[in-house]
Amino acid sequence: MLILLLSILFSTTTNPSSDSVQVVTEIEEVTVFKSQAQIQRLGKVDLQVGKNTLVFSGLTETLINQSVQLRGNGSYTLLSITTRHNYSEKPSVNPNLENLQKRKQELELSIQQKNADLKVIDQGIAMLGSTQEIIKNNKLTAAEIEQLLKLYQQNLSELLQDQISIRNEIVAIHEELSRVNLQINNSWEVERTSFKEVIAEVQTNNPQSIDFTLSYQVSNAGWTPSYDIRSSDIDSPLEITYKANIYQRTGIDWEDVKFTINSGDPSSRSTKPELYQNYIGYNSYRGIPGGTANVLRRVSNERGVIKGKVYDVDGELIAGASVMLPGLAIGDVTDQNGMFEISGVPNGFYSLSVMFIGYETSTVRINISNNGLYLEIPLEFGVVGMDELFVRGYTSNEERSGLFTTDGFPKHRFAEEKIEEPTFIDIVETASQTSFSYRIEVPYSVPSDGKAHTLEIKNEFIETDYLYGTVPKLSAHAYLLGNIPDWNELNLLAGEANIYFDNGFVGSTYLDPASSGDTLSVSLGKDERIVLERTKLKDFSSKNFFRNKTRELFTYEITVRNTKSEPVSITVEDQIPVSTNEEIQVSTKELSNGDLNEDTGIIDWKLDIAPGEVKTLRLSYELEYPKGKRIVY
Repeated sequence: MLILLLSILFSTTTNPSSDSVQVVTEIEEVTVFKSQAQIQRLGKVDLQVGKNTLVFSGLTETLINQSVQLRGNGSYTLLSITTRHNYSEKPSVNPNLENLQKRKQELELSIQQKNADLKVIDQGIAMLGSTQEIIKNNKLTAAEIEQLLKLYQQNLSELLQDQISIRNEIVAIHEELSRVNLQINNSWEVERTSFKEVIAEVQTNNPQSIDFTLSYQVSNAGWTPSYDIRSSDIDSPLEITYKANIYQRTGIDWEDVKFTINSGDPSSRSTKPELYQNYIGYNSYRGIPGGTANVLRRVSNERGVIKGKVYDVDGELIAGASVMLPGLAIGDVTDQNGMFEISGVPNGFYSLSVMFIGYETSTVRINISNNGLYLEIPLEFGVVGMDELFVRGYTSNEERSGLFTTDGFPKHRFAEEKIEEPTFIDIVETASQTSFSYRIEVPYSVPSDGKAHTLEIKNEFIETDYLYGTVPKLSAHAYLLGNIPDWNELNLLAGEANIYFDNGFVGSTYLDPASSGDTLSVSLGKDERIVLERTKLKDFSSKNFFRNKTRELFTYEITVRNTKSEPVSITVEDQIPVSTNEEIQVSTKELSNGDLNEDTGIIDWKLDIAPGEVKTLRLSYELEYPKGKRIVY
C-alpha cells in the first residue's frame, strides 16, 4: 500500500513520461462572469490501446486548478487529471510592450551619454577658469593678454552654448521617457514567465480519435455592465442599449472566440452566512481632524470583491451613500444596512471614493492583488452646498483635463453630430434561478491588456412615463424624468449609463436597480424653460423665547413658472427637519396641500401647469427647543 501511495504521489509531481501526447488546443469559447471567466479549448487526440498520458500545454498561469474539466466524444476512462507549472517553455512577450521597453532602454542610455557630455563640458569650463592664473603667473604682453582673453571668451561661449543645448536635449528625452513609462504602466501587458499544463491519464480498450474539450476557470478576468439610454422626445419610448465591458489579464489573447456574458460571480461566497452574537456597546470613534476617515480594513479570499459598510461618527449606518472606483467607472450604493459590494475589480492600486450629502467625501487608497477587501468607512459631518449633483465615472485612459467645462460637466460633440444607429450582434439570452446570460453568436477578440473592451449586447425599447421633477432646495432647475415600471423584467445590473435626449448627450449617471422601488427613474436632463425660485420669507420667519423655550418659525415660498408652449406635469420636493430628540419639537404650519412623509420629513407636490402659468407654494414650520441650546440640521 505504501509503495502504491508513493507511486501515485510521484506521478502527480514529476514530468509525464516521454511517450506522453502533446495536445494542441485552441480557445473555442469563453464565458465571462462578473469576476473570473471560463475557458473552453478544443483539441483532437489519437488514442492508443491502454493508458495514454495527455499533456495540454501553453495554458495561463491564472488557471484555477480545482475548476479543470475534460470531456470527449469517445469511449474512454479518465484515470486522473492534474496541473503543474512549466518554466521551460519560452516566455512570450507582447510586441508592443517589447518595443516600448526597448525604447525605454534607448532613452535611458541616451540620458547617460548626454550626462557624460555635460561632465566633459564642465571640466572644459573649469580649465578655462585657470586663465587668470596663467596671466598672473606669466609675464605676458598686452597683446598676448588680449589674445588670450579673446580665446577664453570664444571658447567659454561655445562651451556654455553646448551646455544649454545638451541640458535642453536631456529635458526632452526625460519627457519622452515619462510618456513611454506611462504607456508601459497603462498597457497592462503581461510578460509570461511560466505556463501551466494539464496532464490527463486516459484508458481506452481500442484505438480511436477523440475530440476533447478542456474547460477551466481563470482569474484576472471579468466584465462590468454599462448602458446607453436614449429618447428622441417625451412621446417616444426609452431605448436602452446593454453593453458589456470585458477585461482580462491572463497573458493569452482571446482571438475570434464566441463569448457568453454571465451575470454570476463564481469568486463570491456561495454558502449562506451564519449569524453570531452581536454585542452592543458605546462607540469610541470620535473622528480625526481634517475629515480623514479612520478606516478598518480586512483582506478576504473573494478575489476582486470589495465589501463593507459606511457609517457616521456616531456609529449610525448610512443608507444611499455612493461608493465609487472612478478609475474603473464602477461602484455601488449602500443599502438600508449601510452595506456595499463592488465585484470584478482587477489587480491594482485604486482610490475608493465615498460620498453622501451632508458629509465630507472620504477617499481610501486600496490595493487588490488576487484578494478581496472588507472595509468599514466612517464619514465626517460636513456642509455641502450645491446647485446640481452630477456623477460621472471615467476610465483610466481618459485625461480629466480638457474633458470638462468650467461647470464640471463633460465636453461632448454629440449635440452637433448625428448619432449613428449601433450595429447589434446576434445573441441568445437565457436565465437560470440565480443568474442570466447572453451568448454572442459572432466571434469577438479581447486582448490580454487589462483594459475594458466594450461589446454591445442588445437594445430594448421600453414604454416610459415622462414627467418633470425638481428639488428647489438643492437646485433651481426642473429635470425631465423617465419612469420605467416593471423594470425587474429587464435584467438590469448596476453600472454607468450615458443619457441622450433629442439626439444630444445629456450626461452620465450611475444606474443602480438595487436601490430602486417598483419604478426605476432615469434623469434625462434639465429644462431651462421651467423657471423655479425658492426664497425665505423674512416677514413670516421669526425667533422668540417663551419661558425656558426657544421658538423659531421658518417660512419659504416656491414659485414654478412654465414658459413652455405646452402644459407640464411636475413633482416638487422639499423637506422639514425630523427630530430624533424629544426635547426638539417640529410642527408644520403650512404645506400648501403637499403630501408629508412623517418618517422622512419630505413633502411633495404634484402640479399641472398650463403654458405661461405660475404656481406658488408655501412651506412653513416651527422648531421648539430648550433655551440656550444650539441646534444643527
